[in-house]
Amino acid sequence: MKTTRMILFAFLFFLTAGGLFAQDDAGLDPVARAERQAERLTTVLDLSPEQADQVKEINTAFARDAEAAREEMRQTMEKARSERKARIKEVLTAEQFKKLEALEAGRRERHQDGKAGHQRPRQRDRG
Repeated sequence: MKTTRMILFAFLFFLTAGGLFAQDDAGLDPVARAERQAERLTTVLDLSPEQADQVKEINTAFARDAEAAREEMRQTMEKARSERKARIKEVLTAEQFKKLEALEAGRRERHQDGKAGHQRPRQRDRG
């Protein structure tokens, strides 16, 4: 329970404070990013050395736990996608399944190109 609380606190903290400390940390691994976050907090919040060590420990533990949770979720989703695909394949004809595969490949390609995603659909004129 204590670990869950700590993770929840750290998650909420990162969620609210992330914008305040936004820099280009994209190339860093999660633990290095957590350490960098602790360094920023030490400076901005004028933390004592003891507080800085505790915050660094909390951030590092959170980063490791979050990475493990992400990996577990990736595996769970991959298994669910495989099961879905197998079940759909049982329902479709070979030609339909081939067409579905092509549609999904196109979607993946567009997503990799950055053209798909969270774009808003165009509004139609209601005039």
